[in-house]
Amino acid sequence: MNTQRILVTGASGFIGRRLVPMLLKTYSKEQIFCVVHEKDSPHELLGRSVLDAHGISYRKIELLNPDSLIGLPTDSTTVIHLAASTDTDGNDFSANDVGTRNLLAAIGPLTANTHFIFASSAAVYAGRTDLHMPIRYDTPPRPNNEYGRSKLRAEEFLLDRAQQEGFQLTVTRFNTVYGPAPRSNSLLDVLKNHVLGGSVLVRLNWPGLIGIVHVEDVGKKLAELATSSGMSRPQMLIFSTESLTLAEMYESICTTLNRPYRRLNLPSLLWTPLSFALRYSLVFEKILPTNIFNILWRGNLVVRGVFNGETDDVRVAGSEPRMFAESIKEILI
Repeated sequence: MNTQRILVTGASGFIGRRLVPMLLKTYSKEQIFCVVHEKDSPHELLGRSVLDAHGISYRKIELLNPDSLIGLPTDSTTVIHLAASTDTDGNDFSANDVGTRNLLAAIGPLTANTHFIFASSAAVYAGRTDLHMPIRYDTPPRPNNEYGRSKLRAEEFLLDRAQQEGFQLTVTRFNTVYGPAPRSNSLLDVLKNHVLGGSVLVRLNWPGLIGIVHVEDVGKKLAELATSSGMSRPQMLIFSTESLTLAEMYESICTTLNRPYRRLNLPSLLWTPLSFALRYSLVFEKILPTNIFNILWRGNLVVRGVFNGETDDVRVAGSEPRMFAESIKEILI
């Protein structure tokens, strides 16, 4: 008899609403305890409707309100912590680190019988300088915005607690996750709107490689991890199945939408100083308006290629990961 109990935070989010139905292939509804954000946004309501359709009950919480966490189950054998502040346009990312502390205070102390799986981000690498190499296991984290720093603080807190309490820990650093029905203003939403609007940005030969992974592959891997146990020490996984430039993504979108595509190749003589300027402009994070800084931060990603990285970490036995060019049709049409 399967005696596992699984706690999933952020169960109504972009990844959570794919993951939970996958967990039902192995576990009963009674074994899965879901929590969702208390805010009734359209994206949140869509996620809850998926849970409702599968007969999954859930509880509304706010990670920054410890009172809302009182009564969460303390006997979970697996915790999949997806709840977070993910909108990099925001100013407050304390749900990532302070919220994680609050969660542990509510469900802990944990024991060696618990596997804690934390959804982190490749944003912890956004300030790296070794761009001649893709992200690897030995790539040191170097966040250069508050979002990335908040994720790294949460990782460090969990590593410290795992050492103290002995619970099993998996940290998953997601690269750009894409798929159908993402939150508004996601990467694919922006790219599609550029194509439909005839923006000149579509034609530029953007040089920076960006690691990406399909949301279904993320869900499958997390569901697989939910059954793993017996790790002797914390493990770090990087979720990225391929690396593409914006130009390559734009071309795939144009092809899918039956629109002509002709690339405008700017010389490296122009890209090189832009890369230099973007890198050093980020030191003004504290004095620049958030909307201006975020434009520069994203420019740093797509011009300099700081998220370049492909790993087998997201692979699941018996299933090949989805590639962008093959899956873009279901997303756009």
